[in-house]
Amino acid sequence: MGGGELFEQLLAKGPFKEDYALAIFAQVALGIDYMHSLDVVHRDLKAENLVFTAKGSPVIKFIALGGACSSTAVEGPLGLVGTPPHVAPEVVPGSGDDNPTAQPYCEDCDLSR
Repeated sequence: MGGGELFEQLLAKGPFKEDYALAIFAQVALGIDYMHSLDVVHRDLKAENLVFTAKGSPVIKFIALGGACSSTAVEGPLGLVGTPPHVAPEVVPGSGDDNPTAQPYCEDCDLSR
């Protein structure tokens, strides 16, 4: 993956032009959709874990799948995974609400996290 991280590119070049950013976003969305179709959850998705295949290439690959898990587990993904500065405080034990994910996340449907 000689093209470096998406994060490095953003720092070096600043904001991408709209058409290029859309192409990158589309790849990321399709990659996530593909992983989810295989019942795989990445669990540490961030710009540092998206890399370009070669210098100057617009092709993105996902890395750092060590924390990935199956989304088919009955109780769902368990345990803290990810990069500490990127973890939402409500998922860290003792950081507030005792059961923050117990509320429905979609008011129009009957789904709970």
